[in-house]
Amino acid sequence: SYAGSKIFGELAVAHYGAQHAKPVAIVRYHNVYGPRMGTQHVIPELYYRAAFEREDPLVVYSPDHSRAFCYVDDAVTATIAATRRPEAAGGIFNIGNASEEITIRDLASKILTVSGRADVIEGRTAANDPVQRRCPDVSRAEQVLGYTPNVALDEGLRLTLAWYEDYYRSAR
Repeated sequence: SYAGSKIFGELAVAHYGAQHAKPVAIVRYHNVYGPRMGTQHVIPELYYRAAFEREDPLVVYSPDHSRAFCYVDDAVTATIAATRRPEAAGGIFNIGNASEEITIRDLASKILTVSGRADVIEGRTAANDPVQRRCPDVSRAEQVLGYTPNVALDEGLRLTLAWYEDYYRSAR
């Protein structure tokens, strides 16, 4: 249903643009993260369990699966470019950061380090996570939108986890 809802949304946008002679571009976000993203995503969820619950060992599901995370500022920059460049009209663009693919285990290690911990990670199989690798092809966004992600994963994690540090502390 998740994929179906995305397809339906894209079709609705394309149909609206065609019916009303409006230029539209579709952006597909891939693993965007940053402050204020909610607590049900891998980065804030792992951080909470590592830094506040002090889970030891830190349980990580699908630790050998890899993802490519994109900091929110980069996603916003690409989205603005898609709205401002006439050559983007009618295009579909993957927005992400394909240059820093990382395993979930290595991501958890980075989060533990930021949390000031060097605990053990216990890998487990996720009940429903069949996609082993998610790394977008952003070449079209690079060519048409001039898109290049600028925020490295380590810097994005530092900014994101600092925000969640305050958020989780104030919620206690």
